[in-house]
Amino acid sequence: MNKILRYSLLAILALVSSLSFAQMEVTFTAGVEKGTFTGSGNLASGNDKIIKEGVTIETSNGAFAAQNYKSQAHEYRIYKSSNFTVTSTVGNITKVTFTCFANGDTKYGPGCFTTASTGEYTFESDGSTGTWTGTATTISLKAIKNQVRASKIVVTIDTTTDIKGIENRKEDTNAPIYNLAGQRVGKDYKGVVIKNGQKYIQR
Repeated sequence: MNKILRYSLLAILALVSSLSFAQMEVTFTAGVEKGTFTGSGNLASGNDKIIKEGVTIETSNGAFAAQNYKSQAHEYRIYKSSNFTVTSTVGNITKVTFTCFANGDTKYGPGCFTTASTGEYTFESDGSTGTWTGTATTISLKAIKNQVRASKIVVTIDTTTDIKGIENRKEDTNAPIYNLAGQRVGKDYKGVVIKNGQKYIQR
């Protein structure tokens, strides 16, 4: 009984170790990754977006190629009453960090966003950073209090993948078969086995 439990535990550990856990950060820097609208002239504002590495940031009304005429700083502008959305096709979004041009809920600050559509959004009352956390492929915030201006937006993606290295099929060769404890077993053994240096599920 103890041996069975031990082998079962080894099989579970092998499956868990076969998962690929990873996180990636996609950074949008104003002036480097640019949208279409500049905040002035014929391209003052509109539905603007940027796509990078499978992640899209978008505003229903803003300017992602704006430059402040006084400071010359590049800005991502999300105008008052407009929506800001982040969408990922490469994994779940777990965190979005905004670095803004003002503190707290003053004009242009991170506190001008309302509660997120999902997850949790917080901001520094005396700082320029706003942070969304949760697990979703799409998140949305709305600039209700005032316009938001950001110099950088960092999106963290959980890219955990499915089990790798185990093939769910029978092997017909005459190569020796071993269980996860390293013991040689026969073709009638059922479970996770190693044959030719590879893991299989033998049924």
